[in-house]
Amino acid sequence: MRCQAQIAIPFHQHIKLYAQQASLRQHGTVLLDVVTEIRLERIIDDDQRLPKQCAVLRTADVKDITQLRQLRQEPPFRDIFLITASGANESGVLRACIRFRQALEEGLRRLEDREWQLLGPAPAPVAKVNNRYRYRLTLTAPNRHPLRLLLAELLRTAHRDKDNKGITLYVDVNPY
Repeated sequence: MRCQAQIAIPFHQHIKLYAQQASLRQHGTVLLDVVTEIRLERIIDDDQRLPKQCAVLRTADVKDITQLRQLRQEPPFRDIFLITASGANESGVLRACIRFRQALEEGLRRLEDREWQLLGPAPAPVAKVNNRYRYRLTLTAPNRHPLRLLLAELLRTAHRDKDNKGITLYVDVNPY
C-alpha cells in the first residue's frame, strides 16, 4: 500500500498516541513520539487504495520533535534512568525505594554535575506482576561515568541490606 504516510487507522478527529519510543523512518520523518497529540486528516491515495473510512497519520518534522525532546529533557539531551524495586511485600518495596532515593539524592549532591531531576517513588504502570509489587524512581541526568558508578554502588549496597530481603532493585537506562 502506497500512501503519503506510513500508518493507516480508523478515522477520529483527534487521537493521543502513547508510543514507547519515537519511530524514525526514511526521508527524515518521525511518525510517533511519546504522548503526542496528532491531528488526523482524511487522506485518500490518488489510486483509491485506502478505504474512505481510514485516516492516515501525517508525519511530523524531525526539527519539531527534536525541539520537543529538548524542552522535555528527553534523550538525546538527557538520559532517563528508571530505578525499579519489586517484591512480595508492598510496604517493604516502598521503604526500599524511599531509602534508595535518599541515598541517591545524597550521592547526586556530591557529583560535580548538577543537571539532574529525581521523581518518585511511584507505583509502576502495572503495579503488581506475578504477586510482586513494583515501585519506580525516575532520574533524568546526563549519562556520565561518575553517575553510573554511583548507581552501581547504591545497587550493591541495597542488595546487601538485610532490610531489603526479598526485594529486587535494578536500573534501566533510556527504557522508552
